[in-house]
Amino acid sequence: MADIGFSTAQTAFAANRTLRETSYWARADLVRPSVANPSGRGYLRKWSVPDVHSVAIIGALRDRGVSLQSLRVVQRFLRECDGLELQDVKARLVLAPGDSRYAQDVAIYHSDAEVISLLTRPGQQIAHVVVDVGALLKEVTGRLDAIRDERAERIAASKQKRAEKEKRRALRVKKRGPATHEESEPLQKLERSA
Repeated sequence: MADIGFSTAQTAFAANRTLRETSYWARADLVRPSVANPSGRGYLRKWSVPDVHSVAIIGALRDRGVSLQSLRVVQRFLRECDGLELQDVKARLVLAPGDSRYAQDVAIYHSDAEVISLLTRPGQQIAHVVVDVGALLKEVTGRLDAIRDERAERIAASKQKRAEKEKRRALRVKKRGPATHEESEPLQKLERSA
């Protein structure tokens, strides 16, 4: 079954964020739902799986004290990044100080040795922020699978109820027998007018 997108509440749950926080980030254009991003009141945003992953990564960095301005740099990087690069179990996202006061460098490393080498570089004065993307996305994927399973169960239950209702209606019609002329005349008028 193809994904029809996830609601903001489902996205917040899967990314382990609050609904308020996720909605704020969408309004502030920090993260953008790609399935449906309507403007105005009363319209639902729909998020794809990579969108949910972005929310989770941004949230993990925010928990580590990264500023919103730096998070925008990370989000730009995530939009340009190949999703397969993040799916690696050993992937680590590293946010490092850049040349100027606000500039940040973002990179993906695929081995612990690369990250340790980066962090133990001579002259290292400012700590880097490292997020274990592989483990984070594994947790998020587990929550998304639970949401999909729940959605499939609801659809199956709805189809079963509909089938039972049709079966009861067919039995009622069968017991009652063919409709008399007086009963069928209003129905025929309705059919002709439609």
